[in-house]
Amino acid sequence: MATVVRLPELGESVVEGTVSRWLVKEGDRVERDQPLVEVTTDKVDAEIPAPVAGVVEALLAAEGEVVAVGAPLARIADGAQAGTGAAAPARPATAPTPPTAASPSPQAAAPAARSEEAPRATPVARRVASQAQVDLAQVEPTGAGGKVTKRDVEAHVRGAREVAPPAAARPAVVPPSEPDRRPAYLQYALQEGDRVIPMTPLRRLVAEHMVVSKRVSPHVGTVAEIDMIGVVRVRDAHKRAFEEANGFGLSFLPFIVHATVRALREFPRLNASVLEDAIVEKRDIHVGIAVETEKGLVVPVVRHADRLSLAGLAQAVEDLAVRARSKKLSPTS
Repeated sequence: MATVVRLPELGESVVEGTVSRWLVKEGDRVERDQPLVEVTTDKVDAEIPAPVAGVVEALLAAEGEVVAVGAPLARIADGAQAGTGAAAPARPATAPTPPTAASPSPQAAAPAARSEEAPRATPVARRVASQAQVDLAQVEPTGAGGKVTKRDVEAHVRGAREVAPPAAARPAVVPPSEPDRRPAYLQYALQEGDRVIPMTPLRRLVAEHMVVSKRVSPHVGTVAEIDMIGVVRVRDAHKRAFEEANGFGLSFLPFIVHATVRALREFPRLNASVLEDAIVEKRDIHVGIAVETEKGLVVPVVRHADRLSLAGLAQAVEDLAVRARSKKLSPTS
């Protein structure tokens, strides 16, 4: 019996991840909980462990491929199947029977059968293709198992834009293309000496999610003056004892988080979201803390922040910052 390893939920609001690096290859024997693959999201780099011990039968997603939560990543055969698979090459090979014209081989018939099926594609690739009005059957797949990936669709779209029709086929009046209608400051052609730096999967995901947030979330700016003299006095009076007891300094951030949590508990409408035609007030209060790392900005979450004291919040914030910078955040952080 084989076990399919799927992409687990990697935190609230995370619906997909990018396969950064495989740590095993097909045919490798793995133990339970052994890391199989590194997956990058906009919140965390996570290692997906093996749920069972056995032999890696197949890798179902390629490095760089974007996969949705719940999508298959790999298939692991158990010990019995692994033994059977390993013994197979020891059997003497028999000469294959050449196919006759009247009886085509199954291998020759397989492509014809597959061509009639719907193209295999990742969920994200299907969504991008739908938005761009691209026929997936026309896209060259590069993903594992012949799947069309998001990058394949984007490459197909770029190729279609770059390929101009023959001169004889061009109409007398060419309507302006989409790039020509953009403002001049949004158009840029690479110049000699320019350095192109590809984005890492993490930076790309953060950029995409920031754009989505800007499009779907109301953005309101407000400014208020707060008298922090009382906080400064409390911090100055206790910061040395706090550092001796906990091993790290007491900053102003835990005070701000504590005040924010109290305000959200007092005014639950601020901890709410819109679901269709209703407003959902959240019971739980989770606070995201932005942390700058060598790979970019990540936002781990202090969960159930309203259950923590001021000292507990300080410890939680420090723990998240340390783990974020040392790449030890858990998928639920």
